[in-house]
Amino acid sequence: TLLKNELDILKANILVCCDANDSQFKFVTGTYLIGKKCVRILDDSIEYEGFKPCSIYYYPEEKVAVIKSYHPTRLGKPNWIIYERVVCTMRKLLREYPEPFEKLNE
Repeated sequence: TLLKNELDILKANILVCCDANDSQFKFVTGTYLIGKKCVRILDDSIEYEGFKPCSIYYYPEEKVAVIKSYHPTRLGKPNWIIYERVVCTMRKLLREYPEPFEKLNE
């Protein structure tokens, strides 16, 4: 598929999936990275009624993080909560698996 070809070309190590019906996430995890070892990283340190936790699915052998997030235009919810739910989970990923992402600090 076109998305698979694009992912192969870009060789991105962070993929952000933020569609409401999870079609991007399901393709990336269920087709592109199927059968690969995966660690789910969840940070629920910020509670907000009506929000499911944001999570990151990290594939250590491929050094790829797949962020399952919300669409950034969540009507009726404070913008800061969307940002914090994603960033708190990303901080946890960077604490637990810093090596693949050290180039981000350069």
